Amino acid sequence: MRLLFSFCASLLMMACSNPSGETASDYFSIPIEHHLISSGDNRPAINLYRDSVDYFLFALHKGANAADFARQAGWSDSLLQARIKDLTGAGFIKKGKDDSLHPACMIITRKEGEWLFAQSESIAREIADSIIATIPSIKLKYENLSTAEKFRFEEFSFFLLSNVLLDNWQINNVENGFVKQPRTPRHGKNYYYQVAETNANDSIESFGIYGNQVRCNDTICAAVYGNRRIGINLEIISIAKTFLS
Repeated sequence: MRLLFSFCASLLMMACSNPSGETASDYFSIPIEHHLISSGDNRPAINLYRDSVDYFLFALHKGANAADFARQAGWSDSLLQARIKDLTGAGFIKKGKDDSLHPACMIITRKEGEWLFAQSESIAREIADSIIATIPSIKLKYENLSTAEKFRFEEFSFFLLSNVLLDNWQINNVENGFVKQPRTPRHGKNYYYQVAETNANDSIESFGIYGNQVRCNDTICAAVYGNRRIGINLEIISIAKTFLS
């Protein structure tokens, strides 16, 4: 538990602005990705890709001056004020006591992400060991599912041990049992949002983050779970129809 508290404190520090010697022009060459933890219609009310708004948040996290960024981005003063108003209203920017602007979502540079990854290794090992110890009982429960009639446990183990125990379902347990509050409230919705630096040469998402991508039509919902979802046109509804037919 002490390790978990220390890790959460580290996350809070990452969310604070981190002044650097970089100028606004340095940020546009940095590849970044967006990640959302949400359900239903709990989504941003504004387009965070439009007019390099995501880079604006990234630059603010790094301590850049808003007016300097606006000049580098080719924003007029009226556009800068409009974007600040939009981001503030949507819950993505907060003003400090000195009227300084700070992002109100998680922004993570590559250096910060690598540091957090190193801090989490001991927690990850502890969690992995606890899952390994329960695999026999998990297998027994899996055998009672109708899915077991078509697929061996080994074929479904990654989904069960990673997505079910550590990702999609576990988020609710963490929120209810540890955080004890709903996801970040923004404009009447609740969701987590992150803008993270990534490596343009990587074939996986930033820091190897796993997640779910869901598509639905009137009769079928299908999901892809993994860490190679960004930039791929996944026609998973068509795939689901073919698979289920």
